[in-house]
Amino acid sequence: MPRQILSRTYESDFLTLHGLQTLSGCVPQELDQFIVKELADNALDAADEQHSGNHPSVQVWSSVKDGVLELKVSDNAFGIDNEAIRKIADLTRKYSSRFNYKYPTRGSMGHAWKLILGATYALWNNAGRKNEPEAPITIYNHKSNTQYALRLEYDEEAKVVLEKKKVPNVSIEETTGTTVTVKLPIFNPEWAKDDRHHLTVFQFALFNPHVLFTYNGKRFSSLTEKDIHAKIRESGHWFSFEEFHQRVKATAKDYPETTLGQFVSGFRGFSGFHQQKALLDRLGGDRTLSSIAASLDETNGLF
Repeated sequence: MPRQILSRTYESDFLTLHGLQTLSGCVPQELDQFIVKELADNALDAADEQHSGNHPSVQVWSSVKDGVLELKVSDNAFGIDNEAIRKIADLTRKYSSRFNYKYPTRGSMGHAWKLILGATYALWNNAGRKNEPEAPITIYNHKSNTQYALRLEYDEEAKVVLEKKKVPNVSIEETTGTTVTVKLPIFNPEWAKDDRHHLTVFQFALFNPHVLFTYNGKRFSSLTEKDIHAKIRESGHWFSFEEFHQRVKATAKDYPETTLGQFVSGFRGFSGFHQQKALLDRLGGDRTLSSIAASLDETNGLF
């Protein structure tokens, strides 16, 4: 009998518990931890880059009511904008601010939100959609008092249903940016334990000591203000030459007139005069990133 060519939809990869395990490497019993980790990762990025307080701050809450697990993650950045929401709702592409960045303790998969949406859909589908809230995912911008309600639906193809509306001010201490809330059915009895996500948040605090983390109102220690800027910058030593080239080219697209000297000064390990001078000499002088990117395209490398 000749071998037949079979097909399946791409959506099956992230709309089923089996497909999600393949994509994320996470077993269904741990999907709650996966969601907390990815939401905290996103909040940490925002707080690092644009925090408005003395310290970047990320707050995580976990609670159970009527058989529904509510996960909530907040930050003190400037609040999510419409463009970021549009990218979250776009299931056709990967988006990440970290494709060409190097933080050993942080992820850069680019499809985390797709997996969060898919996991929420798959878990409620597995539960027979019993007690499913109308909006299992909400994203609230504290700056504009705007709430985005999201739910993933599947009818021949997957799509994200998005509702945007103004809501009364929701005040959360030390939160000035964005709060994301995800509601899930209890797939695993362990999910209902009070300290279920304490270790995950503690690990974030341990590897990111410049950030003030709280879990269900309990604070983890953080560094003083004078230590923050030295800690949040990437180290130039994390990059291979090829990765550094890619970072230069990616940055040149948005900041073509930035000079190489300005660019390298943003990395730990290159901030001193002598380190910068040695690197600039090796790269042919202090040119704009756009001219360097053109040279990279022509010569396939600077080194």
